[in-house]
Amino acid sequence: QKLKLEPLYDLSELLEQAYAAYKETENPSDFYPYAVSQTTSLTASNEKLYYLETEVRLSTDINNTTSNSLGVDRETEIPIPTAELFTCPENEIGTNLLALADLSDADRAAMESAFRLEYVIFVGDSIRIKFPENSLSTQSEGYVVYLEDTEGVHALLRDWAISKDI
Repeated sequence: QKLKLEPLYDLSELLEQAYAAYKETENPSDFYPYAVSQTTSLTASNEKLYYLETEVRLSTDINNTTSNSLGVDRETEIPIPTAELFTCPENEIGTNLLALADLSDADRAAMESAFRLEYVIFVGDSIRIKFPENSLSTQSEGYVVYLEDTEGVHALLRDWAISKDI
């Protein structure tokens, strides 16, 4: 199915949550207003495909940001599943990517356990792994792993999936 950019959140649900939180607030001036935004940016490309990063920011009494990356075939405009971009089996992608990062054994173990393909963001000719808030057992805040070992990253990708720096 061709790429169709849509909101990654349910506005009606967020409005209901905000209204319920407002009604529970004893002093209306203490209510923290809700806000949501979504941006999509071109982060990498090559002759065959381009990569988009979509970031959703939700502000309530706490802030929450989620990101995901999507590879899209230039000719057909059909998104390509992230696992198909890699040469290794899907269940080895996280371990192989994190092996390229300078991490302690404890951090690596926590990240391998929490890893999900939707955390992989293609940027220029490299990859970032964005762990959202509360996804890691070792810390509550979000964390980004920058994989600057371009040669190592490229070795894990199919030739046609290797992006050029933009």
